Amino acid sequence: MGRYVIRRLILAIPVLIGVTMLTFILIRVVPGDVVDVKFGTNIRPEEKEELLAQLGMNKSLAAQYVDWVGGVVRGDFGQSLRTNTPVADEFRRRVPVTIELALLAMVFGVTLGVLAGIVSATRQDGPLDYLARVLSMLGLAIPGFWLATLILVLPAIWWGVIPPTGYTPFTEDPVDNIQKMLLPAASLGLALSAITMRLMRSSLLDVLRQDYVRVAWAKGLKERTVLSRHALRNALIPVITVIGLQVSALLGGAVIQETIFVMPGLGRSTVDAIRFRDYTQLQINVLFIATVYVVVNLAVDLLYSMVDPRIKQA
Repeated sequence: MGRYVIRRLILAIPVLIGVTMLTFILIRVVPGDVVDVKFGTNIRPEEKEELLAQLGMNKSLAAQYVDWVGGVVRGDFGQSLRTNTPVADEFRRRVPVTIELALLAMVFGVTLGVLAGIVSATRQDGPLDYLARVLSMLGLAIPGFWLATLILVLPAIWWGVIPPTGYTPFTEDPVDNIQKMLLPAASLGLALSAITMRLMRSSLLDVLRQDYVRVAWAKGLKERTVLSRHALRNALIPVITVIGLQVSALLGGAVIQETIFVMPGLGRSTVDAIRFRDYTQLQINVLFIATVYVVVNLAVDLLYSMVDPRIKQA
């Protein structure tokens, strides 16, 4: 197991390098730079060249990339080109918001999706099954940004109530934190719950048709025992895979939710970094998201052997 984990971590290194290189190049393909965004045409060419030299942006792309990677390896993520403050400080301030939002969205989506999938599979072709399937189709069809907008606009139009926005740290006021995080987390996790429900239903139906499950029913075991001991573990394997793959979708969707609900998270910071050509801030944000994606996929692989002991990592 230990050698497997080490091998996977080593293989993740070129993936992360490729992500950083792609981000490094693509953001610089966009017309304009941070000096153009800040000053527009109200700056002389010689002044612009001097500012670019101060920011280290007069070097070749290869030299800039090597300098940035060298700083990251040393733990120095550089200065924000927009605010001239350490990128690490801004990152530490914003990342807890995004992590909390993504975790709550995952808890909401997985819990609702798994429970709905179990009910739908065990009550196949019944009213609850049809209701769950219709709701899952709606969850997949409704765009996240549109749903988030409706959550804010409709209560204000119908009842004159504006849902709470912004962010309050959990350590300062737990109640206010939950009130402000509940709606964006629910709207972000809706698509995940729909995907999870449909996959859980189809996977569980397939397992329930297996011979060993029929034998368990023939023994006179209760439905709860058959599901928990014989069916759910095998049915959860493809669901775990999809949940791991959806982590990147949650982190990407946080950009929209944080913008609509005015939350000072990493997603909103990424949008601002792209808009103002703040290369250093954008690169560390993308590197973090890519690292989380790699680690979560490794954790998913390790969970397989816990869910099904027949699966061994090698």
